[in-house]
Amino acid sequence: MESSTRNHYALVAADIRHELSALDNELERIKDKREKLHTALGFIEERMETMDSGEKSVDEKPAGPYAGLSLVDATVKYLETVKRPSPTRAIADALAKGGYQTKSKNLYNNVYGILNREGDKPSPRVVKKGAQWELPAGATSDDDEAAAASEEQTPANGSSR
Repeated sequence: MESSTRNHYALVAADIRHELSALDNELERIKDKREKLHTALGFIEERMETMDSGEKSVDEKPAGPYAGLSLVDATVKYLETVKRPSPTRAIADALAKGGYQTKSKNLYNNVYGILNREGDKPSPRVVKKGAQWELPAGATSDDDEAAAASEEQTPANGSSR
């Protein structure tokens, strides 16, 4: 009798493993779909923010270091410039002063929402640490990478080979 009970448990355990595997697969599918929807929503919201309001003349171009950039691009540029983590308020204020174009009535909420979605991505360009935003570990700008590549090619004594 003990053998049949053990066999029964083995069958039940196999069924549970099968159901867990199916749930894991479904969860991955849901996570993938969620990520795609977040990406699409972020894209649409950024485009809505940067749409031309029709109030500017064709020749008039906005000025400032963040003019014409997406919110995430402007934030990355800001964080590269200040070289330290910053709270949402500081980022929103800097973007507004630096020419970032928006129709948002509440730039703070817009910055917070879009950066949160960016942080949910598999390879985010901006991450939240506590109450502040920062560049992910190891993130460098193109200028930093070019300088590093140049240093690697120059021998330590400064002479050419």
